[in-house]
Amino acid sequence: MKILFAGVFTPESTNTPMASAMESLGQNVIRFPYREIAARSGSLGLAKALREKAEKVDAVIVAKGLGGGEPGFDAATFKSLSCKTVYWLPDSTDVQGFPVIDLARACDIACATSLVSCAAIERWGHKAVNQIFEGYDPKVFRPRQAKKEFDVTFVGSLDPHRAELLDALQCATVKPFPTNYAEVIDTKRIHVHRPTAYMRDLSRVYNRSRIVLNICRGQIFSDRVVQGMASGAYVLSEYCEDLDAAFEVGAEIGVFWTWNQMIHEVQTALRDEKWREDVAAAGAEAVKKFGW
Repeated sequence: MKILFAGVFTPESTNTPMASAMESLGQNVIRFPYREIAARSGSLGLAKALREKAEKVDAVIVAKGLGGGEPGFDAATFKSLSCKTVYWLPDSTDVQGFPVIDLARACDIACATSLVSCAAIERWGHKAVNQIFEGYDPKVFRPRQAKKEFDVTFVGSLDPHRAELLDALQCATVKPFPTNYAEVIDTKRIHVHRPTAYMRDLSRVYNRSRIVLNICRGQIFSDRVVQGMASGAYVLSEYCEDLDAAFEVGAEIGVFWTWNQMIHEVQTALRDEKWREDVAAAGAEAVKKFGW
């Protein structure tokens, strides 16, 4: 099958391993980097280029959230295409809102990472909706032999909610299990490592981390969850509905609902290395089904 894949194909984009995975299955994938085309040709040029390319393929896949804001990349453009069209939404409608609904409804098949988004698209009348979780590149994100250097690693932008949780965590302390109750045990502050890293560099950071922390935006988990698990790290995530659908919570991934529960889970994981590594190993096995 000849597929036109409209997405973002930078090294850190999830669309890059998605395209490679389709090619490994024998599909002929033509990459259509819509942001670059829009910057070069404008909205009218983008729509024209998409229509011209679509005439020569069997299907068009578009992966787009609300980032970028390309005005020529709209529902009318996709409704005009004669080939099969598939839309994949990597964001959650409970955070991003509903402008993406029109684009989803214009395509023959709609997919989203979030159950909330799938339900929203269905409520707006789409009959062919599928959930496709975020994936990862197994050649990049994998366990490596590395010494654990960082207590907690958090990768991502800050908003007030995330900043509040990280501030609370960095004010907390941890101490090891006592060997006897008369022993005086020193405590230490929990350190949160916040690197800027991508791809293999990010996997190496995760391999050196005792805990990879995920703080959700809406009812959806970041691809950093599967990237951390695939790298062999213990992942602790704020709870969202999608985690229950994807993993065995508690056995393969840690979760929390409140800031004080987050602190307790971090303290427990730092104190009990064997338990933490057992959960990490189970998570690394479970996440293999999400490799692109």
